[in-house]
Amino acid sequence: MSLIKHAIQYGIGALLLANSSQILAQEWSELDPHWQSTLAPWAEQWSELDNETRSKILAALETWEDLTPKQREQLRHRFQAWRALPPEQQEQMRERFRQFQDLPPEQRSRIRNSLRHLRELPPEQRKALRERWRQLSPEERQALRNRKPGQFRWLRQLP
Repeated sequence: MSLIKHAIQYGIGALLLANSSQILAQEWSELDPHWQSTLAPWAEQWSELDNETRSKILAALETWEDLTPKQREQLRHRFQAWRALPPEQQEQMRERFRQFQDLPPEQRSRIRNSLRHLRELPPEQRKALRERWRQLSPEERQALRNRKPGQFRWLRQLP
């Protein structure tokens, strides 16, 4: 049961449950044979799960089946990386996620756009940005965190 809950809550939950439909929790015998096969390692524990957890698992499976093989592999890799983290680091990441969720929508959007922009940069520019960040004072770092869109355009003019 622990593995299922961790997968739902931390590994794949955010991605997979985002698009889930309302699925009624079912008894094991009522599950589709394909889902029974997929969940076979946890068959004995299924009856111990509450209806909400069952519904989340079924919704996650429904979404999982819609993923491409590449997306599934990426998700497996992320989950393995997550499980390899020390518990303290997992908790720190959970807390940062909660803080992100508490931000106003426009601020979350700005952060997502910034991350998207960073991912699109060539590796040498990302490396230069990391180096520049390390050289900033704590005050300069805070100013960057609090900046308005369009401020500090000098960051885009990397050597």
